[in-house]
Amino acid sequence: MNPFISIIIPFFGAADKALLQRCVNSIHEQGMEEGSYEIIIATDSKETTGGARNNGMRQAQGEYILFVDVDDMLLPDTLLSCLPVLKQYVPDILKFDFLRFSGQFPARRDRLSESLLPYVEYPSGNDYMFSNNFLGVIWGHFFCRDYLEVNQVCFHETSYYDDEEFIAKAYFYSGKMIVTPWKGYAYYHSPSSLTQVSQKKSISCEYPLLKRCFFG
Repeated sequence: MNPFISIIIPFFGAADKALLQRCVNSIHEQGMEEGSYEIIIATDSKETTGGARNNGMRQAQGEYILFVDVDDMLLPDTLLSCLPVLKQYVPDILKFDFLRFSGQFPARRDRLSESLLPYVEYPSGNDYMFSNNFLGVIWGHFFCRDYLEVNQVCFHETSYYDDEEFIAKAYFYSGKMIVTPWKGYAYYHSPSSLTQVSQKKSISCEYPLLKRCFFG
């Protein structure tokens, strides 16, 4: 039986193995049934996050894909709280919120049942983009694997802005999209993280990349 969720963690080079173990532990501690999810530690010979994530997507067997950076974690009960929404409403994208931390890991909180999980449903990702400002970050989303494959949504492998390009394409091609303010992702705020390093690069390359998403 294939897993329902594939969780992809890019890991290569001089990345801290202790951080990887912390990240993986936060996933195993979600309380999910064995076999209902898989963890893919994705690598890339060129050591690009986009290449590693693409390799992870090619290996994925789950109906939904979730990306987690190696220095971040899932908050307790994230998967169990989102799973009923994914199974009942089958969105192309389920977007959830995050919190930042730089020291002690956030405390455990009460699990939300589906009936308590607040959300807004959009007919498409375009409808969401039209009416909301959004961050161009890859984490905090469940992506339906089938729709990503059909629309050939993947990461650019030579860009520091692979998150922004992927998110723009994913939203553009998405059908039903569900958005919840439920905080399920713990973003580790560190100057040495891959995300922080990327943000220090010149933003002059960002517009050409997004332009290429839609105009070739």
